[in-house]
Amino acid sequence: MAKGTSAGIQPASVLRGIAELHGAHWLWIADLSKPEQLPVRILPLLMIATQLLVTKVTPSPAGADPRMARIMTLMPLVFGIVLYQQPSALMLYWVTSNLLQLAQQLWLGRRYA
Repeated sequence: MAKGTSAGIQPASVLRGIAELHGAHWLWIADLSKPEQLPVRILPLLMIATQLLVTKVTPSPAGADPRMARIMTLMPLVFGIVLYQQPSALMLYWVTSNLLQLAQQLWLGRRYA
């Protein structure tokens, strides 16, 4: 392996190296290549909340294991803890993706229910 590489690529290391994100701001976020500079980071909390909502609105397959449902309910919390220090760009992407998934599930639920 070359010097400075590892077996796993950390998403933060890739995002922190993108020149276009350095100094790029969006609403309250001063630099998208760094975590939010607030005492309590809003985007990871939004990510947890939206991911929980997506989990609740997504129908379970027939015969799904109840233990797996509990694990899937805990996953947003685990992701929130693991990704709390990640750049704001990643959190913003994740929240946007969750919101689009939520809208899609609500639309499909109304259309085909």
